[in-house]
Amino acid sequence: MGAAIRFGKAALTTRSRGLWQCRRVETQWQSANAHLVEELERRQREKKRAIARQRILAELIRAADDANRDIECVAAAIGEALRVELDIERVAIWRRSSKNSYQPLAIADCDPLAQPLDPSRSSPFFDDYNVAMARGEPMPATDVTVAPHLAQTLYHLPPAREAKSRLDIPILRDGLLDGMLICTTRKAQRDWSQEDVMFAAAVSNVVSILLERRQRVAFESQLIDVNTKLVAEADRRDFTERAHRRRQALMAELVRIIGDEITGDADALKVIAEKVREDFNIDRVAIWLYGDDEARHCIGAVAADVDPTLQPIDPHPIASHFPKYLDALRLGQPLLAPDVANALHLTDTLVGLPAARLAKSRLDVPIMRDGRFTGMIIFGSRNRRVDWTSEDAMFGAAVASIVAILVCRSCADRRGQSRQR
Repeated sequence: MGAAIRFGKAALTTRSRGLWQCRRVETQWQSANAHLVEELERRQREKKRAIARQRILAELIRAADDANRDIECVAAAIGEALRVELDIERVAIWRRSSKNSYQPLAIADCDPLAQPLDPSRSSPFFDDYNVAMARGEPMPATDVTVAPHLAQTLYHLPPAREAKSRLDIPILRDGLLDGMLICTTRKAQRDWSQEDVMFAAAVSNVVSILLERRQRVAFESQLIDVNTKLVAEADRRDFTERAHRRRQALMAELVRIIGDEITGDADALKVIAEKVREDFNIDRVAIWLYGDDEARHCIGAVAADVDPTLQPIDPHPIASHFPKYLDALRLGQPLLAPDVANALHLTDTLVGLPAARLAKSRLDVPIMRDGRFTGMIIFGSRNRRVDWTSEDAMFGAAVASIVAILVCRSCADRRGQSRQR
C-alpha cells in the first residue's frame, strides 16, 4: 500500500513538473513570438520610412534640377521637408562664401523668431571640426554640452545653449566643402540614428546639386550676356557696314547732283538736304550760308523738314553771343548734342532761341571754304533722341564739304558773270 502511494506521488510530481516545463516553454515561445512580431513591425516601419524618404529625396532632386524654380525657394522647401521628416525644430542650410565665412541659404524653423547660429563664428576655434567637415564626415551630437566639437562653442557662443542635440552634415561639391546642413533640436535630446544621418547626408547631396545648378545658372547667364553682347556687336558692325555702303552710294549721288550743270544751286541744296534728312531719319536738316564777313548776315538758307510749315530760325544771331560755340565752328569741329537740354554749347541758346526747345537732339556741322567758316548744317530731331556717332559726324562733315564745293562753284559762276558784264 505504501509503495502504491509513493508511486502515485512520484507520478503526480512528474506530471506537475512536465506541465510546468510546458508552461515555461510556452511562455518562452510567446515571448519570442512577441519579440519577433515587434521586430517585424519595426522592420516594416523602417521599410515604410525608407520608402517615404526615398520618395522625398526623389521629389527634392526633381525640384533641385528644375530650372524654372527659384533656387532660394527650393532650398527653403528642402530644409522644411528635412525638418518635418526628422521631426525637429530647426534645419539651417549654410553656404560657404569664403574660407571661414558662411551665408544662410535657407532656414526652416518651427519658431520663425529664433535666430540661427552662424557656424562661421565657432568653426575657426576648432581645427578638428573643420577637418572633419572638409572630409565629408557627419558629426552627430546627442548632447551638445558634452560633444567634443561643440562643447567649447558654448563658452564662446552662449546662444548655442538653447540647442539640446545637433547634427552637422557637410555639403561637398567637387570634393570641396561648400557649406553645411545643421539639424537642431531644442525641446529634448535626440539620439541620432544611422538612418537619420544617412538621410540628412542624402539631403545634403541634393543641396549640393542645387548649388551646382546655381553656379551653372550663373555661368549660363554670363554666357548669355556675352553672347548677347557679341550678337549686338555683330549686328552693330553689320549695320555700320551697311550704313557705310549706303552713305558711300549717297555721297556718289550727291557728287553727281552738284556736277550736273542743269540743276540750279538752290535746287541742288534742297535735294541734298532732303536726301541727307532721309538717310539720318530725322525731322530736319537746315543748311545756312553766310557771307564772306564770317556770318555777319545770312545769304541763303535751305531746310528739309517733315513739317514744311515750320520755318527755320537763323541760329547765328543768338549763337554769336557764345564765343565758345562759334570758336568750335570756326575750327571746323562738329558739335554733337544727343540731348539738347543738357548740351553745354546749346543750353544758354535756349533762352534766346525758343525754337531750339523743339529739338531733342542736334548735330551742328560747320561749312568751311578756304579754311574759313561760311555756314553750318544743323541736323535736328524733334520726336526722338538720337545718339550721334563719330560716323554720323564724319558723314555730316562730308556733306558740308559737298555744300562748300557747290558754294565755291556758285561764287565762281557769279564772278564770271560779273566779269562778262
